[in-house]
Order: sequence, then C-alpha cells, then structure tokens
Amino acid sequence: MLCLSAIGPRYCQIIIGSKPMSCVAFSGAWGDSCFRFDDRRQAVGAYAEVLSPPVCKCDVTYWMSYFLERRGGALDGIRTAVINTAVEATTLNERWYCLRSQDRFIRDNIKREDCLCVSVGGNDIALFPTPCTIASMAGLLCLPKVFLRRGFSCWTAPVQDCCCGCGSSLLSCAGACPPCLGYLRHLFGKRVELYIKQLTAKTKPKKILVCMIYYPDENRTPSWAAGALGALKYNSDPGHIQLLIRRAFEEATSQIKIPGSEVIPVPLFDVLDGSRSEDYVARVEPSAIGGKKMAEYLLDHIRTPIRASVGAHRYTLNAPFASSISGRTK
Repeated sequence: MLCLSAIGPRYCQIIIGSKPMSCVAFSGAWGDSCFRFDDRRQAVGAYAEVLSPPVCKCDVTYWMSYFLERRGGALDGIRTAVINTAVEATTLNERWYCLRSQDRFIRDNIKREDCLCVSVGGNDIALFPTPCTIASMAGLLCLPKVFLRRGFSCWTAPVQDCCCGCGSSLLSCAGACPPCLGYLRHLFGKRVELYIKQLTAKTKPKKILVCMIYYPDENRTPSWAAGALGALKYNSDPGHIQLLIRRAFEEATSQIKIPGSEVIPVPLFDVLDGSRSEDYVARVEPSAIGGKKMAEYLLDHIRTPIRASVGAHRYTLNAPFASSISGRTK
C-alpha cells in the first residue's frame, strides 16, 4: 500500500498507535508495494487519518488492512495493523553489506507479538542477475525436467555471499546434484535466512512468513519484463521455470529456521499460478485482484499455517478470509 519511504517512521508510529496491538510488517521487495495500477479505494483504519487525500492503491497491504477492518481491526481478537516497508525492485545482493533504512525500521521497531512477512530474491534473477546467477540459471534451464524433479541439495555454504552471487553461492553448487540447484538453494535459503536474522537481530517476532515468489503470467501480454521472461524460456515452456520455483520452495524456503520465531513457508504460486491474466500487471506484478488473493492467503497462513502445495483452490472452502481465491464473491 505504502512504502516507509513514502509516509515516514513518524506516521508509521501513528498507524500503530500507543495501545497494545500486533503488527503485520512487510519487508523485502514485494511486487506491488509501490506499483503502477490505477485501482484505488478509500483508505481504511489509521491510514484514513494519516493520508491526504485518504486514498490508497489496492495492493496486498491495502487488502489486508481492508479485511482486518471488516473484522473490527483485529486478528484472533488482537488489534492488528499492517505496515509495508518493502522497496520495489531491490535485491539480496544490495543488502549483504548494509540494510536499507526501511529494513532498519523493522529491526528497530518489531515486537515479540508481531508477524513479519518477507518476500525477496526474485529480482536477483529476473531484474539484476550477476554473471554467476545467469550461468547458474542457464545450466538449470538446459537440464531435462526429470533431472530437476529428482535432484537434491544436501549442503550450502553457511555464510552470506559478499561477492554478488559469485562467492559462497557458487561454492554451494558442490553440495547439490545437479550442481546449479545448490546455487538456487543458497540464494532462496541461506541468504534469505541471514537477511531475516538481520531484521530480527533485536527482537524475534512471534511469526515469520517467508514467501516464495509466484508464477508469472503465462499469457504473452505486454510487459516490461518480456525480455527477461523470454531469456528464461518462460514464453515457450513456462513449466520449466515453474518447476524451478517449486524446487526452490522445497529445497530452500521450507528449510529456513529462525530460533525464537515460528517460521511459516508460504508458496505464493499456489495463489498466483500464472493461469489468469487478470491477476497480473505486466505479467510479473500482482494486479488489484491478485493483491486481494495474496492478502487473503497470507491472513489464512497467519491464523493457521496451510500445508504447502495443497493449492489455494482446495482449502478455501473452510478458510476464514479466502473467498475470492476460490472464485466466490463477497
């Protein structure tokens, strides 16, 4: 809905307020955090008091605030606010040596009763890949899918990569078969884990949702990312990249552990599965409809973690928030 850089720490404190409450905080590089769609609505909750005019983009943060407002501003009986400190088009590579100011705000203000949602790493491949990342992805794309399905990774270097993906990430290839799968596991596993540990260095939140990226739109609609999608062979064989995303979720995201917090892996590709163009803007960003689906899915995970790979369409009949994912209207 709004990045910290747009509203500032002081207004974030106004949104949170002085009364005891929990906070759902977004960090990383959420796709629609500051994106370019025109669907706007009246601000809800404390945002209506902070913004002038009180209008918000209908992104995932807005929809989470919207659903919480409809339920009295509470999640499981606890007053809850949603704050987005994610920064569009950012990477893990730029964070290894220094956290952004938005990240430092999370580190300095997150509380034990809060929930942290993190989605990062996709831009390191699609937007700003390093030479070693390009070589690794090329190796994976050249392999038959059966090799990727049966592949495994037993070890990754336990340290951050200070060489923009050409150091410990490359070393991690030695612990996997096929080797490039180790590179992927280190990127979405150990590097994301170390980033989260930086965010929670002062206080461990009760829950941490670690999100694996969603599938891009399979339909060849106009997109600024057309070149990257073409290079990744997504236009001709989307199933190959989708398989890599699933394997990264299994081998990396699902293995992340943060002592003192409950870590919940979230497969966003269960919601945005690439089959419906109305869920996307420019093929790679969530639309207002896609953001709404993601918001409901995340709220369901916060309440009751959902078994990975069940698929959004299969659990939503009993989910308290996720009516739109299953095709029902409110």
